[in-house]
Amino acid sequence: LPAQEPPYELIRWDAPRPPEAALLERMMRRDGWEPVPDELPAGAHTAELRYPGMLSRVVLSGCLQVACPGYGVVDLHPGDQLTLEAGLVHDLTAQGGEPAAFLAAARQAGQSPLS
Repeated sequence: LPAQEPPYELIRWDAPRPPEAALLERMMRRDGWEPVPDELPAGAHTAELRYPGMLSRVVLSGCLQVACPGYGVVDLHPGDQLTLEAGLVHDLTAQGGEPAAFLAAARQAGQSPLS
């Protein structure tokens, strides 16, 4: 059987210097998202989360760990963006002894990326 594709898209920041928050916000808006700043305190862990539409998060600082049962764990560092398919159960943890600051945006199921 072929390996099942995970129900998310991961884009890693590959530039040598960390990104600026304003640049990441512009990039998300260009892609049709309406990002909102959020932060998870150092060591904090959320309960299981699920949203009826797509979710996207871009890390500004710290390390945000996203666990998706059945699909593994993804560690996000500054500039990394993770977009989850609608309805995907997941939880978040701020790793590394510092808060994880990020931009978060949601899109309703069936909503066009640029609507």
